[in-house]
Amino acid sequence: DPAVERHLNAVAGKGSGDLLEELLGPISYEVLAKVIGFSEIVSPETHEQWYKGISDGFFNSKADPARQDRSWHLSDEIDTILRPLMREKFDHPDGTMMSHLMQNATGDGFGEKFLFIVPTLKAVIFAGSQEPAHGAANTMIGILGDEETRERFAAAPWDLVEQAGEEGLRWNPPLLSFLRRVIASTEVGGVTLLAGDEMMVSMGSANRDEAHWGPDADRFDLDRFGPGSDAKHVSFGFHPHFCVGSYLVRSTIRRALPPIFERLRNLTLDPEHRPKIGGSLLINAPHLHCTWGPA
Repeated sequence: DPAVERHLNAVAGKGSGDLLEELLGPISYEVLAKVIGFSEIVSPETHEQWYKGISDGFFNSKADPARQDRSWHLSDEIDTILRPLMREKFDHPDGTMMSHLMQNATGDGFGEKFLFIVPTLKAVIFAGSQEPAHGAANTMIGILGDEETRERFAAAPWDLVEQAGEEGLRWNPPLLSFLRRVIASTEVGGVTLLAGDEMMVSMGSANRDEAHWGPDADRFDLDRFGPGSDAKHVSFGFHPHFCVGSYLVRSTIRRALPPIFERLRNLTLDPEHRPKIGGSLLINAPHLHCTWGPA
């Protein structure tokens, strides 16, 4: 809540701006840094560089050597900065994620535990910086994309934010698809999959399957997850491979969106810069340009 209020105060008087770049992104970086436990030694600017650098390596589908080298260099930088802090968390436990991971990691002594945990922390820095911000942004695009929906949500944001958030996560999940390996030969949709095959599983496709969601599956429906609904999307996967970040994503949406609509009156999408959502692994808009009236 303090992070939301502080960043809202910074943009409220502007009347227009990119709310992903100027509001939702910074909120996500700040909250994640506090959860992990490195906010006191890593600046928001450095945190953002880490996210973009890890992302650069993760999406290096053409195996560009220069791009990979930059990502490896950044990975080594993260190790160098986090090692002394993680040593401190190992010797003096606190309530942060980093501390809990170090206390429960596999390995004998700090060195082995560090090597076991630091890849997981890098995954959290990448996914945890992206999913809360883009989950909230995609939900806002759905709300603001229809005038009746916008007015209805703005009139009662705290009452409607939970169902709006679930519909936003279904409609455009921050992560569109993921890779899985087949463990037993099977047939899906008339296609034979052999044990050991790798396949791309699309949550985005499942979340818009008309056979399950009906003919309006492509539409953002504020009531789809309303009271009494038993609807469930698959944006966070399935157990045992269920996204642990789901709690942080949902919390960010539920705590950030109502104050945004309360403070930024007459909030609308900027007609000169309509959001463009796309991607293969991530399905996000790179910008969320909006306009709003006086507080």
